[in-house]
Amino acid sequence: MGFAKTKALTKTDIRPYDDNADGMLPGEGCGLVVLMRESFARARGFPIRAVIRGWGH
Repeated sequence: MGFAKTKALTKTDIRPYDDNADGMLPGEGCGLVVLMRESFARARGFPIRAVIRGWGH
C-alpha cells in the first residue's frame, strides 16, 4: 500500500539500469553458502568454488 501511494511501483516491465525505467517491483530472494570438508566434496564430485585456508579466534 505504501509503495502504491508514492507511485514507486512500475506500471510496465521492470527494467533495472534502463533510462526508461519507471519504478520498481518488490520481490524476494535467497542466498546459500554450503561448507563441507574438501575430501567430502571431492569424493562426491561436488564443484569446489573456494577453499578456506585458515581462520582466527
